[in-house]
Amino acid sequence: MIHIGIDPGFTGAIVSYDTTHDEWRVMDMPIEQFTTTTRLPSGRLKIRTDFDVYRFAHIIQGYIDELDLVSATIERAQPMSKNGAAQGVSSTGRYMEAYGMVLGVLSALAVPYNTIPARTWKQQMAVPADKAEALALASDLIPGIRPMLTHVKDHGRAEAGLLCLLNMQNHSEKGM
Repeated sequence: MIHIGIDPGFTGAIVSYDTTHDEWRVMDMPIEQFTTTTRLPSGRLKIRTDFDVYRFAHIIQGYIDELDLVSATIERAQPMSKNGAAQGVSSTGRYMEAYGMVLGVLSALAVPYNTIPARTWKQQMAVPADKAEALALASDLIPGIRPMLTHVKDHGRAEAGLLCLLNMQNHSEKGM
C-alpha cells in the first residue's frame, strides 16, 4: 500500500510511503511560475505562481500504476492569517482553488482520502507551532525523509510527512 500525506499550499509537499518496498518519497507541490502583464512599481513584470494540476495528476497516477492500493490524508484548506492579519482575497482564492484541484484529482482517480483541519491533526501528532521544532519532530519520527528536511523552508515537507504518518496510523487502527 502507498500512504500519501499532502500539504496543499504553494509551499506544501507530497510525501508518500510505500509499505511494500519500505520506501519514502518527498516532492514539493508541483507549481508553475509565469510572467503576467502586470507591472510592479519597479517596472518589472509580476511573476505569478499557480498549482500545476497536470503534474500533480501525473504524480498520483504514477502511484496507482505502481501499486493499486493508495490512500491519502490532506490538510483541509482554510483561510489563514499571519500575525492577526487576514490573508488577502486573491491569495485565499488561489489557495482554495489549488486545494479543490487536489481533491478533484484524487476523486477522479478514485484514490480514497480524508481531510483534516490543521489544528486537529497538529494536536493529535503533538506538532509544535514553531516551524524549526516541527521540522525536528518530523526528522525524529520519519528518519527516511530527514535528508529532505534541512531548512526551515522545508516545513511543508515536514507537515506532509507527518500527515502521511497520520494516514498510516489511521489505516492500522482500521486493520487495513
